[in-house]
Amino acid sequence: MQEQKLSQLLQKLCGREEDLNTLNSVFEKARIRNSNVEAVFIAGPSGCGKSALVEQAFKNKECLLGSGKYAQRRDSQPLSVFVRVMTQIFDTIGSTNLEKYKNLLKDELSYDDKRTLNQIIPKYSGYMCAPTTGLNEKLDLSSIKGLQQIKNSLRCFFRTVALEDCPIVIHVDDLQWASDTTLDLFEFILLDSEIKQLVFIGCYRDDEILNNKTALKWIERISSSSNQTTKLSIGTLSSDAINNLLSDLLKLDEKETKDLAILMKKRTNGNVFYILQLLDHLQAEGLLYRDIMTCQFKWDIFKVQEQTLLSDNVVELVTANMRRLPTIVGEVMKLASCLGFRFNEKILILIKGIIQSQVEIKDVEIQDCLRILIKEGLMERFENGDLEFSHNKIYQATVSE
Repeated sequence: MQEQKLSQLLQKLCGREEDLNTLNSVFEKARIRNSNVEAVFIAGPSGCGKSALVEQAFKNKECLLGSGKYAQRRDSQPLSVFVRVMTQIFDTIGSTNLEKYKNLLKDELSYDDKRTLNQIIPKYSGYMCAPTTGLNEKLDLSSIKGLQQIKNSLRCFFRTVALEDCPIVIHVDDLQWASDTTLDLFEFILLDSEIKQLVFIGCYRDDEILNNKTALKWIERISSSSNQTTKLSIGTLSSDAINNLLSDLLKLDEKETKDLAILMKKRTNGNVFYILQLLDHLQAEGLLYRDIMTCQFKWDIFKVQEQTLLSDNVVELVTANMRRLPTIVGEVMKLASCLGFRFNEKILILIKGIIQSQVEIKDVEIQDCLRILIKEGLMERFENGDLEFSHNKIYQATVSE
């Protein structure tokens, strides 16, 4: 039986205890009756674990959590990130206390509010209201009037559903690539004094945010307009934190993993994503293995030093790991990358005959390959048929192949 990849076994965050405590404190403040909107901005380099920190902090919290992620290649739909956030919120509503929220919104949403939410968030009509005459009438969302109607409808929604016992948590990743339209929409929500029990968490790469002046000014504007703003700076892991991570992951005493932790620090500079990729590489190359007799992980530190990639380019390491996949799986990854960071499976199948590939790929093979990529942790699937690369570095490595 094939050993599961170490990167897929990681459940514990190491070296982030203070940051977790800060996010827990923010959430507790949001639970206080009539509390104002809490805004949190988390800065750090790519791969340092910003999103993992948020996921860990809120995974067991009683809240309506919605997450969205901007892509470097702008989505053709400017509201797509906001729609993903709202879709997840409605999914949470649908799986918790649907009738409670239906009753709350029954009298609060106007006809225009229902029509607007139904149009921009397909899950709305399925969860929150029965079909209404004229509900499917289209609104011109590209017009100033249409955008204002979206703002008004969302404001009414958030004012109604954010409850003391179940706050709303919005998590948006990669703000450095944010679109002006969604930033304007988020600002309208965050600065509304009548919206309570809401936490907004925006993550961004501190070394790239300067390239998006609009997003940078937006963060400064939100921060200066609210007394309820928290800023966190997430750096790379120390040798001790890496050692703690390895000890937990390999189920060994920290004394036994110390030499490997020191080497990991030198090779990766403490970048979490890079550490996990390097561990997968060592495991695949047989440099990190389970002893047959003891079932414990073993390694020869001198062989690891000699044979690990010396490049500090994480893309090269990701690429090396990807090349171990079957050829057809790699071809599907390349094909998908032509559609961007996030793509739709049906469109991927449609374009396979248009974009030249090294091998002939059948529809069923694309589906099989996507299942493998999801299992390998290289892609994530969403309910609407969309998929996305699980990390920007994986997408970048695929494009560079």
